[in-house]
Amino acid sequence: MSDNPTTQSYVDADLVRHLYRHLPISQVASTAAFFAILVGMWQSIPGQFLGLWGFLHFLVTVARLMLYVVFNRRFTLSVEPLAVWQGRFQIGVLAAGLVWGWACFRLMHFGDMSDHMLVLFALGGILVGASQSQASWMKCYLSFTMLLTLPTAVWLALHPEGVYPFMALLLGFFLLASWQMARIFNRALVDSFRLRYENLDLINSLGVEIRTRELSEKMLQSHNHILEMLATQNSPLAVMNSINQMLEERILGALSSIMILDSNRKKLLATAAPSLPETYMQAVNGVAIGPETCSCGSAVYHNQPVFVEDIAGHPNWQGFKDIALAHGLRACHAMPIRDVNGIAVGSFSVYFREVRALTRDEESCLQSAAHLAGVAIERVKVEERLHHLAHYDALTGLPNRTLFMDRLHQAEAWAKRTKHKFALLYVDLDKFKEINDQHGHGIGDLVLQEAAKRLRSCMRDVDTAARMGGDEFTVLIAEIHDSRAPMLVAGKLISTLSAPIVINDVEYRVGASIGVGIFPTDSHDCEKLIGLADAAMYRAKQAGGNVCILYSASGGRQKRSQSAA
Repeated sequence: MSDNPTTQSYVDADLVRHLYRHLPISQVASTAAFFAILVGMWQSIPGQFLGLWGFLHFLVTVARLMLYVVFNRRFTLSVEPLAVWQGRFQIGVLAAGLVWGWACFRLMHFGDMSDHMLVLFALGGILVGASQSQASWMKCYLSFTMLLTLPTAVWLALHPEGVYPFMALLLGFFLLASWQMARIFNRALVDSFRLRYENLDLINSLGVEIRTRELSEKMLQSHNHILEMLATQNSPLAVMNSINQMLEERILGALSSIMILDSNRKKLLATAAPSLPETYMQAVNGVAIGPETCSCGSAVYHNQPVFVEDIAGHPNWQGFKDIALAHGLRACHAMPIRDVNGIAVGSFSVYFREVRALTRDEESCLQSAAHLAGVAIERVKVEERLHHLAHYDALTGLPNRTLFMDRLHQAEAWAKRTKHKFALLYVDLDKFKEINDQHGHGIGDLVLQEAAKRLRSCMRDVDTAARMGGDEFTVLIAEIHDSRAPMLVAGKLISTLSAPIVINDVEYRVGASIGVGIFPTDSHDCEKLIGLADAAMYRAKQAGGNVCILYSASGGRQKRSQSAA
């Protein structure tokens, strides 16, 4: 037996459960033995005795089965002590042993030798069954077997004639064999129950390890799913919502949010928080980062995790605790979201509706989720950079030919739908080739950048200036109502571009030759309109430069010199 009192109490409880678990089977076996004797000795048993024996057997059987039902409904280790249930079982066993012992003693007075042999074998069967069903409590088993066999053994001892001595030996054999079987079975039961509870800590730790492994595998599957989403061009919001859901499945009771720094790196913008109240996220949207600004603002400011177990009493939440508590939020733990250079670009926070800390595993899970969010944000930045490279000129920052053509087709569709006009200006810098050849490409690039800046300064927000390549630019003037407007804009461009460009205290001068085409006056086709404006620009070049020419379908030309502008 174990010296641990807790382990021993569990073992004793299981032994009692074993007693009661086999009680219905033992009663079925007892009833079967009763009917076997009844059929075999029907002619020999007096009716009065049979009635009394049947009544007593029925009474004991029903009482023990009722005890079994009560046990299954009420047995718990904390409500009633084991000794109470052992005592109840013992009473039932004693009653059964007394009834069977008395009945077998009386049966030996009826019938012949064969009937007595039937009674003896019935006793042997009951002994074997008791060695299995009552072996978990040897005291109970011994008392039952003594009451069962002693009366018959006395009768056999008082009748030494014929085969009765042999029958006495056979009964003794049955008794010794069943005792030995009960001892072996009792030892096996006690050892198995003790082993179960002595290794309970090991079993529990294995269970925890298995659950942890299952959660890790589930976490890995979620990670892989999110990485697949990142690889298959899912929307950033869908990816971040999936990260939130993954974390909330891993941490019981967590409500998570992702907030990202704005372009000025001063405020946090609410980006994804599928489980938090919308009114709360609206209230904290745009919160400024700072050393003691709630959990998320402080985490980004310090670029370190900030764990707040109790919002109500933490100094970081003095300005925000009322809105948080009003939404039932009691704890908030924030992890900075970092880019590939380790710079904080946002925060990943988990809220709880109770005051609580994070476990070590939960901290690790939060850190992993923040890393995934960082990967998602980095992907967005890469896509934005790729989009910019694909649609903007790397040197000047102006839209390139691809983006300009897209906007030109949009303007075409809009003009056809609204019956309005737009103008296309084709601009070529004068004297740029000489500057580039004489002073090098470095100065030439700086001149192009300054020229692009001046082009932008002359544009409305709805207009588009683009670099088509080399020193050629295009300008899209949307929605013109006065046919003179394009020429006025062109004149302004010539005047602005003709002003000296100062680089390292050295002045450089360029001009501009501009060709102008009007949609749909000059053409209903964008591609053709570009060609017409390009042709008008070459005419301006041939005219000496610093001139704008409006294309005319009739072949006429309108000029504006720089001075006229």
